[in-house]
Amino acid sequence: MKEKFDYIILPPDGFHITVRDRLVDARACLPGIIEVVQRIKRPTDRMVVKYRTKIQQLNFPCDIESYAGYGTLLDLTSKDTTVVGFPGSAVLECLLNDVHFYSFCDYDRYRGNGFISMDAIERLAEIIYIARNMNELF
Repeated sequence: MKEKFDYIILPPDGFHITVRDRLVDARACLPGIIEVVQRIKRPTDRMVVKYRTKIQQLNFPCDIESYAGYGTLLDLTSKDTTVVGFPGSAVLECLLNDVHFYSFCDYDRYRGNGFISMDAIERLAEIIYIARNMNELF
């Protein structure tokens, strides 16, 4: 895929969900992020949801253009692209390649998730801004 997008949204990965989380609740964050981006983008701006895998795409469906493929994030970016997603390897990938990245972590939802190190996210938040809810995203 050679297309470039103005906004790329990265949905949660599977490890953002625990067995006690309901999938319907976990899915709620993606439409919220899409809604926030749609409110701030220009009508001509192109937006895509970029999934790592087809399974992630099935777990977090969306109604906008989407693409699944591991390791292809930078192929979709230009110098004007803004990526929105959870703190992870994509943050480093974008920062090292001069791509704007807005981090989002639903602190209330993930605080009890043993798969996510909130201490690591708190330390990362001392270095980069991480929105704690939709209101803080942009």
